[in-house]
Amino acid sequence: MKTRRETKSDRCDRCKVNYRLCFCEFLKPIEIKTPVQIIMHIGELNLTSNTVNLLKKVHENCSVNIRGDKNNQIDYKDLLLEDTHEPLYLFPDENAIPLNLEFLTSLKKPINLIVPDGTWRQAKKIKRRVSEFENIKSVTLPEKHYSKYKLRNSPKIGMLSTFEAISKALGIIEGNEVEERLNKIFKIMVQQNLKARARPIDF
Repeated sequence: MKTRRETKSDRCDRCKVNYRLCFCEFLKPIEIKTPVQIIMHIGELNLTSNTVNLLKKVHENCSVNIRGDKNNQIDYKDLLLEDTHEPLYLFPDENAIPLNLEFLTSLKKPINLIVPDGTWRQAKKIKRRVSEFENIKSVTLPEKHYSKYKLRNSPKIGMLSTFEAISKALGIIEGNEVEERLNKIFKIMVQQNLKARARPIDF
């Protein structure tokens, strides 16, 4: 049996699955107005199970910034877009405000969504350690959901993959159609990866 490293040459460079399961035909840009700034831990960069890689392919105003790369430091101040947007940090910390219609109507600028990516533990540390994020509001999804991401174990309710959390947040900000289109692509990605791993598809 081949190892994952040995089968790397058999995988599509864009969607990261075996060529026979390639789903690139579905990776078409979706019209999304809200900019999304993702802070990705360097350990996630080359993982085929990382969902940020998928979001970047369908959201043209999505920026992925690598945390932990000593050769390329992030300019966090530039990520805020404070002159034109309201920066919001999507993570359910103890001070997080529910992202709902009432909260949205209180904002005077379009939203710039800042999202940590990595393990739950890594994501939790980022805002606390980045001084530029100290005064921006944290927001959380108003309802808790179980993750449908079958490629990693997320047993606790509310512990969604980064893609799932962003798609639900964008659904609240921009409407159900955006969320539904993102969910369709997400489902296809999970199904094709499960096929590649010869695992049951019960999505």
